[in-house]
Amino acid sequence: MTQILYLKTSPRGDASYSNRVGDHVIDELRKAHPGASVKVRDLSSQQLLHIDEEYLTGLRKTENLSEKQSKCNAFTDELIEELQAADVVVLAVAMINFSIPSSLKAWIDHVA
Repeated sequence: MTQILYLKTSPRGDASYSNRVGDHVIDELRKAHPGASVKVRDLSSQQLLHIDEEYLTGLRKTENLSEKQSKCNAFTDELIEELQAADVVVLAVAMINFSIPSSLKAWIDHVA
């Protein structure tokens, strides 16, 4: 069975052209792979923490983590597991100020 990870980045929701194209790609993939499961992660509606000193320090520690560090590590692990489980990744990327949205950059920082 095919596992599809679908990342949406536009804050415009259903009015977003990138989300419409991404939805179409997902529909076509489902037709080609009827048993596929799709995990949708809407990065625009989540508060992905941007990398800061406390987060980086928490990545190198195994003990005495602050509550924020523990939560960040667990969330990062969740994002990495989603990516590793995916056979296909579909990115619906909005253009914000001629670049990728900061939410996508934050996601990349977490999984990298």
